[in-house]
Amino acid sequence: MTEANPSPAPLGPAFVVHDLRQALAAATAAAAAGRPLALVTPEDGLAAQGPLFWAEVQRRVEERAPSDLVVLLADADDAPGLAQAALRCGLRQLIFRGTAAVAAKLEAIAQAAGGSLQPARPAAIDLLDEPDPGSAVAARLRLVSAAQQPRQD
Repeated sequence: MTEANPSPAPLGPAFVVHDLRQALAAATAAAAAGRPLALVTPEDGLAAQGPLFWAEVQRRVEERAPSDLVVLLADADDAPGLAQAALRCGLRQLIFRGTAAVAAKLEAIAQAAGGSLQPARPAAIDLLDEPDPGSAVAARLRLVSAAQQPRQD
């Protein structure tokens, strides 16, 4: 990554989603609250489920909430081929932890496709064991919203 083109920070709090159900529940909560958030694939999710799966998740999420409200961050680890496959499938926001030289080349490719690269995973709440991910996300968005309100003394 070059300092001249830093990757944008994720919008709002981040949540690790493992499947379409969790992603749609989180997107619905964000749209209902009007609050931004980032959805993050599991560390091995892009490799295990494949870029096409996550591209479909992204497409379905965008049907529930606009892309400026909910962003999907696909974690390509340090695999440049996986990152390129993700970009070809339409994923726009990637996490890539490879070498700086490779990251710079991938960043140029991502930018040409209207996307960006981040060098690290954001701190995120994992929704794996949440029985009701939508309620968990909504509760977290309320907490973030309340924390951002100015105090009235």
